[in-house]
Amino acid sequence: EQRCARTDPGRGADHDLNQIVESSWHATADHARRRGARVDLVLSPVPVEVRGNAIELEQVVVNLIRNAVESRSDGATVEVRVGSAAGRASVVVRDDGPGLCAESRKRLFEPFYTTKLREGGSGLGLSVAHGILRTHGGEIEVDSDDGGGATFRVFLPLRAAAG
Repeated sequence: EQRCARTDPGRGADHDLNQIVESSWHATADHARRRGARVDLVLSPVPVEVRGNAIELEQVVVNLIRNAVESRSDGATVEVRVGSAAGRASVVVRDDGPGLCAESRKRLFEPFYTTKLREGGSGLGLSVAHGILRTHGGEIEVDSDDGGGATFRVFLPLRAAAG
């Protein structure tokens, strides 16, 4: 008998967000290298404990890093920073791409909306990320100027605040 069920680490498990982000960084390293991008990782000096499904949270961060790497045709510079303040954990992903127009910023989290038609974007990544974060009691914000660069901020309840 063959079993194909995926093991679920559980929504209620506690995780250090530093480890989730570092794992996401490793998972995207080859993609970044192929595109000539540099992804700088700035972890929190102390553990940032969140409760949730590590695989789903990693999926969110991987998606944000890949999007940032793809913000320029080649050679993007990306910074990924983990922190916490006011009872919330945060992951900030900043790129030096061309930025997002107001229309794109409004629609980014809609299913099937993509700014990457030429590259085969499905328009599902940020919509799925948004849904995952909502189920974890979190949220996502985007800042960008038409002049360049985009910053995505993910917020999650700190474990102590969630308990």
